[in-house]
Amino acid sequence: RGARGLLGCAHPRSARVSQTRPVAAMASVDLSSSSINLQKVRDDAAGNLINALESRAGRKALVLDPKLGPPLMSLVNMQTLKGLEVDKLYYLQGGTLETSCQEVVFIIRPRLELMHKLAEVVLGIREDINSHNQHANANVAAGNRPGNRTLLRTKKRMPIFTVFTVPRTSDACATILKHLGVYEHLVMRKLEIDAVPVERDVFLVEHGNAWRDLAVERDTSSLFDTARALHELQQKIGEIPLVFGKGTAAKEVAEIMERLRRERFAAKERGRDRWPNDANADGDGKESVEDDASGSDDDDEDSPRDSQHDSSEEAPDSAPFSKKRTDWGMDHGGLPVGPDGWTKTKTKTKKKKEEAPPGSFSVRVENRETAFGDLPTGTPQADMLLLIDRDVDMVTPLCTQTTYEGLIDEVLGFSGGGLVSFEQLSDDAGDAERTTSSDTKTSSTVKARLDSTDRLFREIRDLNFGDACVVLKEKSSAMQREYREMRASAGGSSEAQDGNNTNTNTAENSSHKKTQMSVSEIGGFVKKMTQNVKPGAGLSLHTAIAGRLLASTRGNKHWQRVRFGEVLDSERLCMEGDGGVLGGTNLTVAGNSFGSNFNTVYERLTLMIFRECNVRRVARLLALVCLTFGGLPPKRFDEIRKEMTHQYGPPTLLLLLHMEQAGLLFRSEERHSGSAGAGHKSSSKNAAAVKKRTEGFMNTRGKLKLVVDDTSSFGDGRSDASSSGIDRKGAPPPKRDIGGVAFAHSGYCPISVRVALSAVDGSWKKTEETLRLLPGPHFSYTQSFSDDDGVTPNVGAINRDWFDVRRSNAQVVRRDTAGGNTSQAQTPQGKKKPVVIVFFVGGVTRAEISCFRFASRHMSLGIDFVIGATSITNGFGVVDSLIDDERVFDALDRNALVSESDNRVGSAY
Repeated sequence: RGARGLLGCAHPRSARVSQTRPVAAMASVDLSSSSINLQKVRDDAAGNLINALESRAGRKALVLDPKLGPPLMSLVNMQTLKGLEVDKLYYLQGGTLETSCQEVVFIIRPRLELMHKLAEVVLGIREDINSHNQHANANVAAGNRPGNRTLLRTKKRMPIFTVFTVPRTSDACATILKHLGVYEHLVMRKLEIDAVPVERDVFLVEHGNAWRDLAVERDTSSLFDTARALHELQQKIGEIPLVFGKGTAAKEVAEIMERLRRERFAAKERGRDRWPNDANADGDGKESVEDDASGSDDDDEDSPRDSQHDSSEEAPDSAPFSKKRTDWGMDHGGLPVGPDGWTKTKTKTKKKKEEAPPGSFSVRVENRETAFGDLPTGTPQADMLLLIDRDVDMVTPLCTQTTYEGLIDEVLGFSGGGLVSFEQLSDDAGDAERTTSSDTKTSSTVKARLDSTDRLFREIRDLNFGDACVVLKEKSSAMQREYREMRASAGGSSEAQDGNNTNTNTAENSSHKKTQMSVSEIGGFVKKMTQNVKPGAGLSLHTAIAGRLLASTRGNKHWQRVRFGEVLDSERLCMEGDGGVLGGTNLTVAGNSFGSNFNTVYERLTLMIFRECNVRRVARLLALVCLTFGGLPPKRFDEIRKEMTHQYGPPTLLLLLHMEQAGLLFRSEERHSGSAGAGHKSSSKNAAAVKKRTEGFMNTRGKLKLVVDDTSSFGDGRSDASSSGIDRKGAPPPKRDIGGVAFAHSGYCPISVRVALSAVDGSWKKTEETLRLLPGPHFSYTQSFSDDDGVTPNVGAINRDWFDVRRSNAQVVRRDTAGGNTSQAQTPQGKKKPVVIVFFVGGVTRAEISCFRFASRHMSLGIDFVIGATSITNGFGVVDSLIDDERVFDALDRNALVSESDNRVGSAY
């Protein structure tokens, strides 16, 4: 029943989690080359975590939220935790845990389902200790009897239970804890950790259930946490001038972010207007309590108070609040003489012409504090913030990712902290590890952490998987070729030395030089080989991963290859639809008639159910069919639900219900009529959203050029495409747009990427008709300040002329290398490219991140992208979020595809 332990846990179930110990070393990711100061973001988050643990003295057991644990462990390493007297580390899974620590510290998200697990752990520990102490008292009483040799037990001290909720507390959670009877045993605190960087261009506001909360539960609490995180980020990098957004959740985040911006300024102004204590006061008076929104205003007010005397000397003697005892013949008797702002000399200053971008903090009234306190007064580090609601593009996460990193996520899966673990057969382990018997095969578990610290992974992570395999093959061939040349050189020198023993000293010296050169070559080769074949990194690791991916996608038998190929082909048919989208026309369905593509995909879907494929794969393809074909015909809608329920059991009904509530499963008549049938009240609530989402994809399939027919140039890195791909005048895109960002899904260009690139290309007014076809509103504005004083927050009309000028000045100069297979992006000296932060509310896929990296490096945009999201997800993650209890379905066995003895080979697909 116990919580899963990570460090030294004596509980029997701790062995199941001991594999995740390397997650503690994540803080090694280098953020110095980031376009914005993510290093400060990570340092502040780590400081808050360390301060929270330091506030609890003594030995402590640390229990982490399973979804929040990996980001937190990226901030500190295990040695730091040891120094903070953290004795044991657990993931919160309910049950109880055995500990002798003085305190148990929980760090969790304020989620209702976690409160039940928290109460179960606290009550379990208290019950175990009370039972132990009762036995100890009984033994003490028995030990006082003459001749009794009963072993005495020492009493255990009840630990202190401290709960840190990230990033804020929740009244609803407190109510649940009171109802469960554990609130009185807890010390409640909040831990302000908002954004956590995971790469030099990626940061997360870890809310793994954000999309589920918004789509199914209608819980908007994650939007406030997201807006707060973006608000706090701007305190460190400066206010971002331009804000764009698409989607309902994106608009709510922008509104909350602007409200926080104005509340912070208002709190600052209230602090300025407080009456300070007089210099001759007795000191008995107490400072007024600071508002929560003002943060650390006590420190900010020290400066105005200290400088008050200097400013009052410049005021005329007749000023009633000049703080001089002789003014007007008054003696204030130790009372406050007035607010700080009244004693300052107010002089009218002429408004200067604003040359810097809006929000650059360069326009300020002299001797006036800014709304954000101590901030850099230069240009902000980011120029544009783009908010995208995941609901705008639900098709992309349901498609299979075909980049190297994306396919690893699909087949092997990334655990917390970017860890990858898989079983490797002896045939894939190389000649040195193969068994001597041809009939006996062994397997070993390969574990590795993949991030930018691995140079080879950083080079191939964003390539199409086929191109990544080519790079690995070239590197392996180059190493083998270099080794053969080194052997040949060493062999030639040795033969020359053995065959000419009677030669002159000159010949001996020449042979000696050749031998010395060969030794140097050997040393250099060994050094290079050590870097590439060391365990857990380099060429050896990625060759094993590529072999594992090929074994999973191809298999050793024909029907295994067909299975994975059917998945990709079915997705391709869904993208194309039945209307010939490659020709530029949109899909039009009259009534309930569907074409051959739909019939083919539906037959494969029913065949997957008959084969007992994993329910997550079936639900994923089912949702994709509904979104791309506009729903299912009523007869087949009832038929597919019946077949899935019979195959996977009654819990499937709850999964299908959640899919309907989220708008991923619906009848075609709901789209055409705009409302559900009379007997389907649950679907009628979402009929409008369903109609907008499905028709949006079908209508924009041609306008956004989402499907690319020519796959010959995917991943070659040389696409000089028009960045957005949007057909503004109805004309077909230039031929050089073929390929582009479609490499990440083998022919499909993500809607989210197209929308983002259109915002970078120009004002959304040019593409407004296309954007209206997608679900949710779109908006754009400027975060500016009032023209009167230069410090009051204000929202202005969009003005991006300066942004386009900076883009043109920092335009990418592309030049092909000598080989012609790769390209380099360079900017003129001294010209920094504008930075655009793209934030996904609801999660982002690794393939989408690769698309933005591709756009930054290889497309003529003149832009650096930084990606933010509530989580990193994929199609399996979307389906998992709709499953209330994962134990009711078979787990996604990622090792099944390489097991020849298992009858369920290929169940993952």
